[in-house]
Formats: sequence, structure tokens, C-alpha cells
Amino acid sequence: MGHIEKIKSMEDAQTNDARITNNDHRPLPVIDLGPLMRGEAGAVENIATAWCEACKNLGSSASSTTALTKR
Repeated sequence: MGHIEKIKSMEDAQTNDARITNNDHRPLPVIDLGPLMRGEAGAVENIATAWCEACKNLGSSASSTTALTKR
């Protein structure tokens, strides 16, 4: 991922525009909660797995999903 710099001038703001300089593009995951809402068997486990993968791939900590995977 990129780094964050302090903007000191308007020129800095224009040259550090995230729309131009951000090249770390990853698709946002979509997790279907329909099976969980319908009470389908195995839905919690499947959603927990998908959530864990989404956190890993987006650079977030997956530690908060540990409780879901241990149920």
C-alpha cells in the first residue's frame, strides 16, 4: 500500500491526489448474507470463512473473526 504524507501546499495536494497516485486497487468482496437470513445449514461457517478471506485480502486483521470460526 502507499504511504501518507503531510500536505504542505496546493501543489502537494495536486501531486498527491489519491485518485492518481493510488495504484493498490483490489475489488471489494461481496458476502451474501441470504443463506444466514434464511437459516440455511452451514451458513455461519461459510460466511465466517468468506469474511476471514475478505479481511485478509483487504489488509485488515482477521482476529475479530476468530470467534465466528470457533462456534
